[in-house]
Amino acid sequence: MQCNEKFLRALEEVYDEQFDEYMSSIENRQPHEFSAQHEKKMEKLIKLREKPYYRFVCTAGRRAACIIIAVIIFAAAAMSVKAVRKAVFRFFTSIFSNHIVVSACCDPDAETPGKVLEEYCITDLPEGFELTQSGRTDDSVTIVYNRSDKYVMFEQCTKQAFRMYIDNEYTKSEECCAANGVKYSVYSKDASSTIIWDNGTYIFGVTSNLDKNDALELCKSTKLKK
Repeated sequence: MQCNEKFLRALEEVYDEQFDEYMSSIENRQPHEFSAQHEKKMEKLIKLREKPYYRFVCTAGRRAACIIIAVIIFAAAAMSVKAVRKAVFRFFTSIFSNHIVVSACCDPDAETPGKVLEEYCITDLPEGFELTQSGRTDDSVTIVYNRSDKYVMFEQCTKQAFRMYIDNEYTKSEECCAANGVKYSVYSKDASSTIIWDNGTYIFGVTSNLDKNDALELCKSTKLKK
């Protein structure tokens, strides 16, 4: 017992000495100065996070990152729970224990473009909305409009690139067929809703915190950009 106490005291003295040296080295370090370019990027990121639609904006890079993260997070659930895959209108929904993956139904005999060759847009935007952000990749187009605390995000992408991950615990889903013959899939969560549809060539989506019926009218007004 006495031998153990001596050993512990010796160990404590060595530890304290090394800890003091480490803290002293930290105190003597010069403060790091970030470059102007780094500061500018951080300021831009902070401003973007303050936007109410930040969590909905989907650029190509962010989509790739989300897919990778989703695969990691849901890997265990996907291995332990067999997905139930069913067709809803022109979409497939793969249902897991805690999430849903929505993908497009691709007809192997149909020739659908692998790139966005023609751009569509919302033609009947409510008064007061202004374009605040836009982005384009080879296989997708994203446009965001704002009016005070209201937002509308319009997306167009190829069938091959379309993937949407949904929390099936808090998100309500429904399907509806409008008078124009187009079939829409609606996913609502809190005060926001995402409506997706397939025109046979591309997949479209409108995400907004407007009333669901008003958002649906925006979908109906989507036409080929002139």
